[in-house]
Amino acid sequence: MWTKVQYDSGRQDQVTTTATQDDQGNISSVTQQVIRTWLVVDDGASGQPSLLSAQTASANGNTVPQAGENGVVIDGQGGFFCSQTIPKRTTQSPFVFEVQVQFTRKYQPSQQGKYNITISISGQEFTQTAYQAKASPAADGTTFSGSVGALVDIVNSAKQSFDPSLTKTYFDEVISISYNTTDADSGQFASLRGCVNSDSVSFDIKGQSRDFQPKQLLVKEISQSTTITTGDDNSTPVWKVSIQLVARQDKYTRSVLDAGYYEKDPNDSTKIIGIMDKYHQPISAPGRLDGHGHSAGPTANPVYLGFDVEDQADISGIFEGLS
Repeated sequence: MWTKVQYDSGRQDQVTTTATQDDQGNISSVTQQVIRTWLVVDDGASGQPSLLSAQTASANGNTVPQAGENGVVIDGQGGFFCSQTIPKRTTQSPFVFEVQVQFTRKYQPSQQGKYNITISISGQEFTQTAYQAKASPAADGTTFSGSVGALVDIVNSAKQSFDPSLTKTYFDEVISISYNTTDADSGQFASLRGCVNSDSVSFDIKGQSRDFQPKQLLVKEISQSTTITTGDDNSTPVWKVSIQLVARQDKYTRSVLDAGYYEKDPNDSTKIIGIMDKYHQPISAPGRLDGHGHSAGPTANPVYLGFDVEDQADISGIFEGLS
């Protein structure tokens, strides 16, 4: 008959902790292993007990933990799993046993807010019609218009637009940010995709600092994912959030030459009439307008209209907790 079954608190637990890292060297999970020793004593009345019986011994309300038990609490930490029990005879008596019990738990690092933050910056090109250029010196040392470096309209000597128009290749800055968090609501991102910043925003992440004026930063994509695994730890899901932003050198306001085949009727601004050439015939190419709907004449300076095509939103929340 078993007379004593108790955890040997006088013997130090063997504790081993290992961490698993992802490709970037960030800790993605932690495995903790604890080996405890239980003391089991028999009164010898029924002869020498076996190792198997010691492995499952019970006395005075105490029982040796059994392999397969879940939700064990050790030193205030829950989620341990009893993975193995190993009974051993002692040298002091054939009726005294030691049972080593191995507990294991796997958990994700206890982190608050946003952590494992990464940032990368690259570029992408885009091409659009060029309406202005910087003045360059002419062969005789003069300039086309104004001083060298000043912006001039891209037109021929008769102040007409070229056909086809000149194009220019620009290079946007692509900013990719990712982080881990236990608090990620996909709904907070839904309204930001495809929007440009309505107000000035700035960030300072791992030494990379940027300041952006309104309508300069586009939210190209925001995604989040997590890995669901079966286990006994019931841990809070950790989400991987990835954000891609595109910064335009100027702004996402589109400049379009004010031109067309029609103008407002000088006698009735609610009506439009066709623009005529000097021979009083309908023009065969779009004519320039003055920005108010009236023909500006073939030699007038070009007028450009600005259009904000993308939706605007307050995107400052994207950068909270990333400094």
